[in-house]
Amino acid sequence: MKMNAPPKSHVTERQRTKECHNLCKTAFMRLVDEAAALGWRREELALQLADLADDYVLYLASRPNERASTTNDASVLRLVYANEPEPLRSIGE
Repeated sequence: MKMNAPPKSHVTERQRTKECHNLCKTAFMRLVDEAAALGWRREELALQLADLADDYVLYLASRPNERASTTNDASVLRLVYANEPEPLRSIGE
């Protein structure tokens, strides 16, 4: 599935959810596979990606009256994460 392909289904069609799922799954697995090949554990990748998804859902929920803009959303998230402290590491990591 090409990442630059627009949705085939209208926003009100049930098929659109499956289309979105397949697109995200393909991108997700590609990201995990590439990061795992660099030495990251799949478990830590899964947790970080889940945290990022949760943060993004909360961000979108905080602005219900605004239309989402991919460029603006990405810019805001870069600003949010730019000032985050380093995560705590376990002894021995």
